[in-house]
Amino acid sequence: MRWRSAPNLRHAGILFWLASGVDPAECARRAGQSIQVPFRYYATCLAEARNHANTLIEESMRRWVPESGA
Repeated sequence: MRWRSAPNLRHAGILFWLASGVDPAECARRAGQSIQVPFRYYATCLAEARNHANTLIEESMRRWVPESGA
């Protein structure tokens, strides 16, 4: 069954990269895939990364943009 582990490890590796915040284009390049593959097969992971990015942006904006009425 060794032949089945390689695709599963590859999939796990790509998921790990995406969950770690690596750019999807870079993940695709490293995996030897087209840029469409991460968006087609790993969309759930990318949505989580997008939510995390939004949180980081909002936190940064709170530090740099004065609140109204201050």
